Amino acid sequence: NFQVQAAADNGGTLIRLQTDLEDLRAAHERDHSATKERLDAIETDQASLSNKCVDVETHADNKHQAHAKRMEAVESDMHTKHEAQTRRLEAVESDVHTKHEAHAARLGAVES
Repeated sequence: NFQVQAAADNGGTLIRLQTDLEDLRAAHERDHSATKERLDAIETDQASLSNKCVDVETHADNKHQAHAKRMEAVESDMHTKHEAQTRRLEAVESDVHTKHEAHAARLGAVES
């Protein structure tokens, strides 16, 4: 009777141990799956951040290029305006010189 009881106790213990082992395996699988999901989420976030960095760099490059083009246009406009102003000043100087010569000729004619 004692042997039957001991076998029954051992059988019950074995069943409990098997159940505990199955529970531990299931918990391990759940932890493994959760860890894999977190790693996948991290990889997705990293890829998203990488794409955002590329977008920011591209945006900055585009802004820089646009700014450089605007600066070139301003420099060209300033150069064109400077040349036009120089031509106007030369024309005024020439006109003043011509008027001065004409005035001197009239004065010379009056004096003689």
